[in-house]
Amino acid sequence: MSAYRTLSPPASLAAAHAEIVNVSEAIRDHLRQAGTLEALGASEDLRDIVERGAAAFRVLQRESDRLGLGLWFR
Repeated sequence: MSAYRTLSPPASLAAAHAEIVNVSEAIRDHLRQAGTLEALGASEDLRDIVERGAAAFRVLQRESDRLGLGLWFR
């Protein structure tokens, strides 16, 4: 994650990049606090965080498709 955090994405991906960093850090924090997978899965906060991450990855996928990069974030 630390390497991804230091990337300088193009302007069209800056917001998605920042959101992925934020989501990844939030998920890491939830994992540390949950203690069990059951407790983690019951967290509504985490569900919202995962939805934000999915939306950010969809932005990356659209941009990858547009540029013909052949990357898959699905």
